[in-house]
Amino acid sequence: MKKTLVIVLVLVLSLGLISVPGFAEQAELNLKYWHAGVGGAELWIGDYEAYKAVPEEDEPGELSCLGIHLLNGVFPELELINKGKLILQFGAGKGLIVSGSYSLFSTVSLGVSYWGLSRADEVTKALDNPGAECEDEGDGWIDRWSNRYYALTLPWLADGENEYQSEYWERRYTDDDYWGYNSEGLITGEGALSMSALDVSGTKALSGASWELGLLGGIRRVVFNQDQSIGFVELEEE
Repeated sequence: MKKTLVIVLVLVLSLGLISVPGFAEQAELNLKYWHAGVGGAELWIGDYEAYKAVPEEDEPGELSCLGIHLLNGVFPELELINKGKLILQFGAGKGLIVSGSYSLFSTVSLGVSYWGLSRADEVTKALDNPGAECEDEGDGWIDRWSNRYYALTLPWLADGENEYQSEYWERRYTDDDYWGYNSEGLITGEGALSMSALDVSGTKALSGASWELGLLGGIRRVVFNQDQSIGFVELEEE
């Protein structure tokens, strides 16, 4: 971004200095802001499906949570809560066009033009747990827990699928005597892209008694940058 600003300022300053009244017929400067979108640049970050354990009926009229069963190798029946797709999208925004021309002689002119635009976007998804949903009481202690399960499809996974369990669990003896575990996750995606082009061209006019010929040549420098960062963080507290 700093390099882009330097190029724009140099163009505006140099063409502005020669656009004094004495050179009004020799120089021309155009400065435009434009609204341009970037199509086909969406970046897929991942998909997720959130599930919760379905309580089972232990005794008539009583329900218990099944989250703790996973630790014993028994995967509980799950109920789909929601699902979604994480995509970085680069929409429309402001861009900049600077162009100018200068007549060196009556038959020779020099032209310079620059255009540039940049976009950035970020997405996040918290893989949270709902806290103490379930409770079991024993002799002098109380267990509270919850589980939420996520089926993840992320670009960097070799098999394309993964499961993550956000978890909350505590055993409390008294208000001052307890211990537990809390785990949540966070998927983040950040992306940016920028495009710019700088053209320098020259024209030469040739003419005779009954003919005219124009020659045009120039160079173009085009720059395209795209950055993408995807992360998964597990936040644990014990």
